[in-house]
Amino acid sequence: VENDVRLGADLRDLPRIGVVLLLRPGLERLEWFGRGPWEDYPDRLASTVVGTFRSTVTDDYVPYILPQEHGRHSDVRRMSLTDENGFGLHVEGVPVSDFTASHGASA
Repeated sequence: VENDVRLGADLRDLPRIGVVLLLRPGLERLEWFGRGPWEDYPDRLASTVVGTFRSTVTDDYVPYILPQEHGRHSDVRRMSLTDENGFGLHVEGVPVSDFTASHGASA
């Protein structure tokens, strides 16, 4: 998958741009090189470090009282989401990107 975003010359305030991928069940294993080991947001970056981390989609879930975004990882150079056999998805940031992974449909 390759995304090419073209902005008008008069656009001065870039909106948030993202991609939602719905993948087959069973892709549970997460590995990434970026900020971690827990979720991070702009106001919490000081609590994270850049490194290689491993988790699962289940363990990355944060049960906030009100449903909201959770499990964001930023400054990610690469990430993999695989099944127990290592089959799945590999993403490389150019130069970096952010991701969240969760069970269930979001769209």
